[in-house]
Amino acid sequence: MKATDLLKKQHKDGKTLFKKMADADSARERRQLLSEIASRLEGHTAIEEEIFYPEDGHFEAKMTVLSELVEHHVEDEEKEMFKLAQKLGKDELESLGEQMEERFEAFRQRASEAA
Repeated sequence: MKATDLLKKQHKDGKTLFKKMADADSARERRQLLSEIASRLEGHTAIEEEIFYPEDGHFEAKMTVLSELVEHHVEDEEKEMFKLAQKLGKDELESLGEQMEERFEAFRQRASEAA
């Protein structure tokens, strides 16, 4: 498969996963999709940056675009998802926070061991 065809396929697959996320009915399904999206994005980014276009003269421009995308994500999440999350109640949010901290630290530990 040509490199450009592979990347286009991955882009299409990513859009499909985000569409599934928007249509997901359960928290479990959303968590599974989020995990798959994160994994695919990590792999996709790695092959682009390591193989397809190694850090070239456009690095700064790419970082600006990435920053804008992350800012958009944060804005959407904080304005929409956090409002929905409040409906879970303080105790459930505390429990989720503890789970998320544990998972984040495990992920960071795994990443530092791989480096």
